[in-house]
Amino acid sequence: MKFTDGLWVVKEGYQLEYPKEISDISYSESGITLFAPYSEQANSSDCIGCGLLAVSISAIGANVFSVKITNHRGSRAQKSVLELNRAIVKPVSSETEEYYSYTSSLLELRISKHGTWGISFYYSGRFLTSTELGGMAHITDSEGNSYIREQLTLSEGECIYGLGELPGPIVRNGGSYDIWNEDAGMRMGRSAKTTPFFLSSRGYGVLVNSPECVSFEIANDATLDTTAEGVTARTQFSIAGETMEYILMGGASMKHVLDIYSEMIGRPDLPPAWSFGSWLSSPLLEEYDEDAIYDLVEQAKGINMPFSVISFGPFWMKGFEWTSLLWDETRFPDPQQMIKTLHENGIRVCVWVSPYISQKSPLFQEGFDGNYYLNYGNGDVFQSDTYAPGAGLVDFTNLVARAWYQKFISDLIEMGVDAFRLDYGADAPVKSPGFGPKAEKYGITYKNELTAESQHNQYSVLFADAVYDLLWRRSGKNNACILAHSGFIGSHKMPFLALDNEDPSYEGMRAALQSGLSLSISGFPYWSENIAGITDECTPDLYMRWHQAAMFLPHSMLSGARSFRVPWQYGTEAMNETLLFSKFKLGLMPYIYSCAVESSSLGLPLTRPMFLDFPDDPNTLTLDQQYMLGPSLLIAPITSADGIVRYYVPSGTWTNLLTRERIEGPIWKNEQHGYDTMPILVRPGSILVAGSSDEKPVYNYMENVTITLFELPEGKEVSADIYSADLKNAGMVKALKQDGKIYVHTHGFYGQTRLVLSSVFRIASTSAGIPELNEWGTMIIFDGTDIEIGIL
Repeated sequence: MKFTDGLWVVKEGYQLEYPKEISDISYSESGITLFAPYSEQANSSDCIGCGLLAVSISAIGANVFSVKITNHRGSRAQKSVLELNRAIVKPVSSETEEYYSYTSSLLELRISKHGTWGISFYYSGRFLTSTELGGMAHITDSEGNSYIREQLTLSEGECIYGLGELPGPIVRNGGSYDIWNEDAGMRMGRSAKTTPFFLSSRGYGVLVNSPECVSFEIANDATLDTTAEGVTARTQFSIAGETMEYILMGGASMKHVLDIYSEMIGRPDLPPAWSFGSWLSSPLLEEYDEDAIYDLVEQAKGINMPFSVISFGPFWMKGFEWTSLLWDETRFPDPQQMIKTLHENGIRVCVWVSPYISQKSPLFQEGFDGNYYLNYGNGDVFQSDTYAPGAGLVDFTNLVARAWYQKFISDLIEMGVDAFRLDYGADAPVKSPGFGPKAEKYGITYKNELTAESQHNQYSVLFADAVYDLLWRRSGKNNACILAHSGFIGSHKMPFLALDNEDPSYEGMRAALQSGLSLSISGFPYWSENIAGITDECTPDLYMRWHQAAMFLPHSMLSGARSFRVPWQYGTEAMNETLLFSKFKLGLMPYIYSCAVESSSLGLPLTRPMFLDFPDDPNTLTLDQQYMLGPSLLIAPITSADGIVRYYVPSGTWTNLLTRERIEGPIWKNEQHGYDTMPILVRPGSILVAGSSDEKPVYNYMENVTITLFELPEGKEVSADIYSADLKNAGMVKALKQDGKIYVHTHGFYGQTRLVLSSVFRIASTSAGIPELNEWGTMIIFDGTDIEIGIL
């Protein structure tokens, strides 16, 4: 929200008050509170008629400070806060003549003693950011509404990332963003997955502790500061009300900050290995039947196309009855037998559900009688025709209503349903004309009595948790999976999320990747795109390029609005491309799944923007059309009809995994590719473990593996860990190149091991196996755990 008009002028209708100095400090076990009046206190009588901000500072974790800003604290409105893992940490305090210092581990907070107001943050002595005179403020508008605002300084060249899936470039500088979930297409300035967290390239992150609408202004005209010499930019965040808490975390790197952030909001659950295979969806907006599902399976079998999941769109239920959670028996006369048949073919089943209960649904009256829906303030049920006629919205804060909804989900699980596709959770109503005259007049009430505004963003989490919790308890740890179209902090724990609907265009493809990478660094490591967009205007060229790229995302969904989005619709070449890259991904499952284990353990994204792995390379700071898949693979999707791609290769000798071309970085590359290749580069010093199957995502990752060593550094041991699909077993590879020899040690693998030395062609000796030369290097098949190779 912008409170200024241009550089200096406060917008008409707003009044800003900001602290000028510290008048008093209160100390407690948990931290300190600064009392900062809105005017300078030259005389004792200056306190009369002068308000102040109370700024409470506490350490809530190693390298984490909470800053809570309060004007008036007498509000009785029931508001929600985020569920965070807070620790009780006593900061180390000290002072100099210029400032008070509080330190949590290596993060230091300095408070100015004299002169103008200011709080600065340092990590290990390195300046991060600060709030200065005029930044922190209490604001009122002409209608008496209050806001709390904070502004943090930005350094030269500093980039800001995050805020969820919000569309646009990955660098948020220059933009205005509201953290308010809305069900909309990707390129409309809206998002169904927002997050009040941003990450700075200087090595700190900020989380605003509120599920309500938080407004961010990042280095735009609303945040320009002219009180110092020259003009500097700031990040600004504001919220309606009398109080705001933000949490600042500092680290040695951006990865370190994301680790701290992930630990604070809770680590994400690990998706089941089967979910990493391709998902095929029925049409979302057209009727289909059991025969269409069987035909789909047979056609896929006919071209040997591997896929793992069939997702049933809304028309598994009767039209006008969404959500009844009951099969349309006319089109699906024996759903339990159908599911059994799909399971026998190795295919999992996912069904579409929503939290809206149509007035025509057999469930509606039962929900009405039990008072299971959100209500208007006058006691009537909130109803909307937006998604289904007269639909009520289940109030998941009502534990009885939650259990009622779960009863029908449980019946589907008992029938054999493996996963659920959750939709329509982003538009929970608030007191606004956009939700009808009764909502504007009476407002919306929840069973837990929290305000609708504080529940709006969290509603998608409440919905997802009701479904996922039951599925998790029935399916077991690491075997539960939902596909949600909306989310907020809390949703990240329940894999996985689907990006908002994309246009069937290269522009839509590029926009999807930008939003997905932003989602990744906002705490959501598992996500998918609708390959080639959601509507049906897709060309064969776009289908092939998008599918090719999507095989190197965490999850892959083929979903169309009015048709099955399948390769045989697009010709023989599309079928060949689909087979090639689908199988290629499945062969990489030992690597991909092990990267997922790391993501769930440390909170790092599976798809990483380049700056996370190469923070000291300024060329990587703005890249949002390429990324790292785990620590070893650089992926640069082709997003143009002419097949030309421009991408950046950091320092070192990289290897294209498909062509085995060696590329010496740092360098910008311009290449043209057919449909059978794309830039998939292996990082120098990597060990890549591939599996023995390309037919399905779940198989024995430990048996008959292929271990490829790429550009080993001299005298430095490198290693890779591999986990089985059920996590019951683990394997490990270590490699060392030293003094003309390569030493390889393995553990946990069995069968025959293929060892490939990429771009190594001259072998002097080997302790096991017989070297075989090919165009890529040398391959040695050996049994056992250790091998020593002499190289020339």
